[in-house]
Amino acid sequence: KYIIMNKITKYIAAIGVLSLMGCEKYDLIPAEYNSVLLIKENGSQEVTLYTDVNEKGTFEFTVMKAGKNPQAVTSAETEVMTEAQMTALGYSTNKILPAELYSLSTTQFQFGADNMYQKGSVVLNNDAIKTFLSTAENPAAYVVPIQIKSATSKINTEKNYFLLRPILLKPSVDYEVSEKEIAVNGGEATQEIFFTLPFASPWDFECTVATSTGSNLLPAGQYTIENGGKITFSKGSKRSSALRVTVKADLLGNYNLPLKISHISKEGVAKPTNDFMLRTVINKIHLTKEMLATNAQEPSEGPIANMIDGNPATYFHTAWSVHPTDDAHNFSVTLANPIRKFSFQYTNRNHPNGKPKVIKILGSNDGTNFTEITTISSGLPAGAATIYTSGVIEANTAYKILRFDVTQTYAGSKYFCLAELSIFGK
Repeated sequence: KYIIMNKITKYIAAIGVLSLMGCEKYDLIPAEYNSVLLIKENGSQEVTLYTDVNEKGTFEFTVMKAGKNPQAVTSAETEVMTEAQMTALGYSTNKILPAELYSLSTTQFQFGADNMYQKGSVVLNNDAIKTFLSTAENPAAYVVPIQIKSATSKINTEKNYFLLRPILLKPSVDYEVSEKEIAVNGGEATQEIFFTLPFASPWDFECTVATSTGSNLLPAGQYTIENGGKITFSKGSKRSSALRVTVKADLLGNYNLPLKISHISKEGVAKPTNDFMLRTVINKIHLTKEMLATNAQEPSEGPIANMIDGNPATYFHTAWSVHPTDDAHNFSVTLANPIRKFSFQYTNRNHPNGKPKVIKILGSNDGTNFTEITTISSGLPAGAATIYTSGVIEANTAYKILRFDVTQTYAGSKYFCLAELSIFGK
């Protein structure tokens, strides 16, 4: 019994000595478990590359140190994976982007006792990648496959790599909406117009907006564009500063103000392919059904209120099933205040019949005595759903009631029909 216990005691003592020696000179736990290295941005990754702006793209990644000994001194290095290595990880359809199209800012990572991570980045040649991918059979398959390795630490084999796929994007400015309408009634009115990018802008830059060409244009002296048409995009914002356009109320009617971007200070940013349209409605009189009257309402269809409902599919129709009068069929508008200068616009019904050919316009202030102001005998449209816009009509005196007698139609009928009516005046 004594002999057996003595042997056990000596064995335990020997282990204690070995343990002491290990604490002083050796580490009985393998060194690779003291620190473990991994990439924070692991697996499939994407990087947006802005093309045609003469810039390079950057993807930043982080090599991290973990493990039971945070103070361990170690190192790592990056390398490009092979297609065989990608296949082994399940990425058999991916291809490697040619090495000349990108570079690594750092290939060696040194970790001391006081740092737990190191940053690296992939720098990509945006326009060269665009050129290469434009002829590639499967552009979406190409990636930059990077992994880390180390001779002094264990590597987390599930998080030691990333496959970086470039997403190409050509920056372009567009209008927030393609058109707007501004109503001006006395004095002036200002409209704000905004432009957008499809992403938060990486840059501060400026655009210049100018007028464009078109029909029924708002005359140059009737509007101002603030700040010489200059708007700005600020870094981090998708929306531009406001372009402010102020329109005067000197005119009557509907006019167009087409705008376009004439210059962008940031090289390579594309302009919109179309114009923005600011539609101006100047001194339009708000009409209600109580203001309208006719001497020949058709009882079976087309009430007169349909002319001002904003729907060109509905219409006003004068009498065809009854004979209310031998006079020319007409409609009249009673205004809140007398006007001397006015213009009008109407839309023909979307139907072959009932199109006015000659219209006599008369004015009155008592509803009984009417004075002829003018007769329009040319230029009235004969087509279905067509629009007529008069010039400015100026009476010798101001009238509160305007009457429109249709004295002749293209079909020779006494009746006529209209889909929509607008009157502008002051």
